[in-house]
Amino acid sequence: MIRALAAVALLLSLAACGATEGPPTDVVSQTDRDRAAVLIADPLMQSVVGQPVVSYGRFRSEKVGWDRTEVRGRVYEHQPAATGAGPQPALVEVELIKVLTTLRTGGWTIYWSLCTPPPAVPKEGEELPAPVRMPPGVARDEAWQWVAFAFRVTEGVSYFALVSAELDPDSGGAWIDVTMRAPQERDPANLFADRPKALAIGKACVDDKMPAKGLEQGGTMTYLRDWWPFPGESRSADPTPR
Repeated sequence: MIRALAAVALLLSLAACGATEGPPTDVVSQTDRDRAAVLIADPLMQSVVGQPVVSYGRFRSEKVGWDRTEVRGRVYEHQPAATGAGPQPALVEVELIKVLTTLRTGGWTIYWSLCTPPPAVPKEGEELPAPVRMPPGVARDEAWQWVAFAFRVTEGVSYFALVSAELDPDSGGAWIDVTMRAPQERDPANLFADRPKALAIGKACVDDKMPAKGLEQGGTMTYLRDWWPFPGESRSADPTPR
């Protein structure tokens, strides 16, 4: 009996020694650090108010998935005066055009845009207007809003940028934020191999110098999400997120 137990213990020990460990989890690879450095060095990120916020991509686990590298910052901000006066929509778009010009000069392709005025307030007895479908990561506010998507491919690696601008008609406050993302080490390096078509300069709602009178959109709404989820959630019914 004792010999039998010893034999079983030996077999279990040998099995444990021969077992292979899974990949390390919740770690930031050098590849993810390098891709974050590319985004931090982008000319637009060099102009943010304060310092850019960096979230490194990391592999969580085989079951959970991974986070993608994200760098974000505010590139324009207008604090309302004591009187509540603020910039007009056309002036905010001028600042937005500067941002988009910096992106284009840096090799980015602007491929999707959305612009909308503040939601209309229905009069008594009128029906509520249809809700505006905003892209992931952008909330619909009671404000003028502009959104643009861009991508670039550098040394075979694709990068994604989301530009979001807003003007509060009540307070007069306005801002422009930029979020950039990179593939995680486990992603294909180029997630934009299809290369969405560029919007014509000066023709899209984000740079035509004419504030939107209603919802305006243009281009292909392809969005790079900030994480790749666990199996079972990774095949969205909506083909636009990646």
